[in-house]
Amino acid sequence: MSADEGHAECVEVLIEAKSDVAVTEDSNSTALMYAARKGDAKCVDLLIKAGSDVMAKNNNGWSALMIAAINGDAECVDLLIKADSDVTATD
Repeated sequence: MSADEGHAECVEVLIEAKSDVAVTEDSNSTALMYAARKGDAKCVDLLIKAGSDVMAKNNNGWSALMIAAINGDAECVDLLIKADSDVTATD
């Protein structure tokens, strides 16, 4: 939930402690999706570099890229595209 709150330093500590960046919650949303929703480019970048699945989709069929795009966050969208997110994916 550190990614949802925009706590990049906490995300970094958790990654360094080998926390599983693929963990999801009830809606199958990942930390990367929460960071994208918040528009936190630093967290998005950290999670991508830690191996987060940029292709993962939540129960609504949305990926982190879709979430960032819907929220109009160009910096997060750019990071996700550079990480090879599927720009043709639909929900």
